[in-house]
Amino acid sequence: MKAHDHVRTCHDEWGKRALSLWLQEFGDVELDARIAGESRRGDVLYTERHPEPQPTEPQLSKRRARRAQRERLGMLGELARDRVLFELFRNALTLLELQSCLVKVVELKAREAREARRTKRPLSSATGPTLCVITPSMSSEFAAEAGVTRMAGGKPGLYVLAPMWRVILVVVNELPADGSTLWLRLLGRGAVQAGAVRELADMRKQERLRDATLQLLVAWQQSLPPAAQQSEDERELTMNLDRVYERWERKVKAQGRREGEAKGIAKGIAEGEAKGIAKGIAEGKAEAVLAVLEGRGLAVTAAQRKQVLTCTTLTVLDAWLRAAGTTSSVKALLSGGALPRHRDKSP
Repeated sequence: MKAHDHVRTCHDEWGKRALSLWLQEFGDVELDARIAGESRRGDVLYTERHPEPQPTEPQLSKRRARRAQRERLGMLGELARDRVLFELFRNALTLLELQSCLVKVVELKAREAREARRTKRPLSSATGPTLCVITPSMSSEFAAEAGVTRMAGGKPGLYVLAPMWRVILVVVNELPADGSTLWLRLLGRGAVQAGAVRELADMRKQERLRDATLQLLVAWQQSLPPAAQQSEDERELTMNLDRVYERWERKVKAQGRREGEAKGIAKGIAEGEAKGIAKGIAEGKAEAVLAVLEGRGLAVTAAQRKQVLTCTTLTVLDAWLRAAGTTSSVKALLSGGALPRHRDKSP
């Protein structure tokens, strides 16, 4: 696999895992959703869970919490309504790729129509999902050829096709750099993504999605090819993610230091700090290993998950993390059959 193909694949996996993380509280999220046979699949198929008709007080409390979390997702939270097929692109969308996405939506609608006939429901109930295409950029020539127009009343960066298609295009590098677009800008590239990453790292600590998202970014950074095999854009991406890793690791060390100080181990605060730091870093790297494996679609058994999460040897965890992006199986990785790639430190 060529280096740029590998980076694009890693970007796709990161985007799908990130959308799943951000949206799973509001609905069912299916990654690599099968649409027709084995070859035609959708990136992320989201189906919103509708609220209970007569909720109890605990259910009302959960509903309020979900509403607040959706508001924190900003524009992404508004796009994730009813049923949505999200399609992610690292490079600018082409006309052929847009047509391929439209075929997926048509096939999903046809499947719903067949189900409606089988259950004797009106065909009008088979509306099919909304298609939401996320692309880093879009040329005026493409917009004219595809018949794309700006969304009426929407923010910059949002476009639609003819109403019959129920298609929204999110052009990430045109989105305004404010809190409502943060999560979508993280799915972009270059300077736009770098800015969003800095905003994420500086986000207030009580935002629960912050650390989980940083963890996914760290896993992505560890799965990239060596610097010598990267293009200029890919090296920029690596540098951006390296900065994220450094910020994340500082946070883990600080958390470990606090835990160590709180425990006040008998041998002294210094030893408590060291143990707390090591424990925090090991736990974070173990979670990153699992994130890479699961993001690649590799099944992890309960025993294998326990083996990773209970490992406290940082050199072993580092080796697993480097090899997780290319290993053929979880068994091969944990048994030492997947040799780690040594990263090229050259500029």
